[in-house]
Amino acid sequence: MTLYLGDVSVQLFSYGHWHSKSDTIISVPEEGLVRLGALFSNGHLSAGYLPVINSPYGPKEPLTASIVNNWIGVLNEVLGQTNEKTQFVSCHGWSVMNKSQVSPQVAYLEKLWNEVRRAKAEGKTLEQTKAALQRAERFSETANLNGAADDVPNIHEHNIEALWNVADPAISPDGHTSAFH
Repeated sequence: MTLYLGDVSVQLFSYGHWHSKSDTIISVPEEGLVRLGALFSNGHLSAGYLPVINSPYGPKEPLTASIVNNWIGVLNEVLGQTNEKTQFVSCHGWSVMNKSQVSPQVAYLEKLWNEVRRAKAEGKTLEQTKAALQRAERFSETANLNGAADDVPNIHEHNIEALWNVADPAISPDGHTSAFH
């Protein structure tokens, strides 16, 4: 949906379920601004952040492989259709970022998702997967990113567990496409 407010347009995009069933991206093309809503929270490297899992703030919904695929697909699509001048506003704190600040966080989650699925396909246990995917060794590009949440002391291990629990090695990312501008 596009709302026209004089010489400014506000575009609303919904791509299905990621953090909740009603998430919407808001774009103001004339200003080079994209509000990511609950799709992305700056510095929170949490795969468990989506959807609301065991949270007192919303309905408890199970994470599924298709939700993870959709979430990563939409993030990559939005990044692919923006430029370095685009300003991204995340949820929870309203931090403003550029593409080079958002991209490493998205790359981490996508790489971790692929590595967890690979480990599970190879028949590794959750503990073996955690041991094989140490953040400092395998994901050094995230060293300067905030990786801890108050409720999850080791967010990287939490991510591995959340993704491992839903990983089906037979299902690949769905290549979600849409008309985001």
